[in-house]
Amino acid sequence: MTSPIERALLIAFPWLAGGLLLAPLGLLFGPVGPQPTQRMLIHLSLLVLLGLAIADRLVELLQLPWFPATPWNSTTRRLAGAVVLVIVPTGVVGLVTLASAAALRFDPSVQFLQLLSALDIAWVVAAALYGLALLEDRFLARGGALLLGALCVGSLWNYLWVVGFTEDGRWLVDGAQLLRLVIPVDVVAALVTTVLLVAGVRRSVSDEPDQPMEQASDQS
Repeated sequence: MTSPIERALLIAFPWLAGGLLLAPLGLLFGPVGPQPTQRMLIHLSLLVLLGLAIADRLVELLQLPWFPATPWNSTTRRLAGAVVLVIVPTGVVGLVTLASAAALRFDPSVQFLQLLSALDIAWVVAAALYGLALLEDRFLARGGALLLGALCVGSLWNYLWVVGFTEDGRWLVDGAQLLRLVIPVDVVAALVTTVLLVAGVRRSVSDEPDQPMEQASDQS
C-alpha cells in the first residue's frame, strides 16, 4: 500500500512535468523591456493558479493516516501531514518558476524576485485551502485561497507600481517600501493562513468518531 507521501508525489508529478514541458514556450515571447511589470504579474498569477490546482487535488489526502509509526497524537500527525501537503505544491511551483522565468528572459534579479514571490504565495494558498476545506467546504476553500493569493500578488504589483525597476530592467530593492507595501500583507496572510490550518486540523480530528477513545488513551 502506498503511503500518503507517495500518493501526494504521484498526484503532483504530472503537474510538475507539464509545467516544465510548457516552460520553454516563454522563449516565443519577445525580449523583456525595461519595465517588465505586466509580464511578471501574469507569470506570477499563472504560478499561483498552478499551486492552487495542485493543492486542490491533494485535499483528499488530509484525512489519511499520516505518520502512524510516530508517538504523536492525532492532531500532531495530521498537522504534520498538512505541512507535507503544503511543501509538495510549493516545491512544484518553485521548480516551474525557475524554468519559466528563465525562458521568459527576465533579468536574473527579477527571476529571483519571482521565485521568492511564487514560493511565498504558493505555501499561503495551499495552507489556506487546506484549512478552509477542513473547516467548511472545498468551494469556499478555493475562493478563500484564491483571494489570499490575489492579495499577495496585488501587494507586489503595488510595490512595482511605486518603485519600478532600474533602467536596464533589474529589480530595484527599496527596503522602506518593502516594509510598507509588501511585508505587512505577507505577514498578515501568513498569520491568517496558519490560524486557518491549525483550526481546520483540530476541527477535523475532533469530528472523528473514535477521537474520545484516543484522547482517553493519550491521557492514561
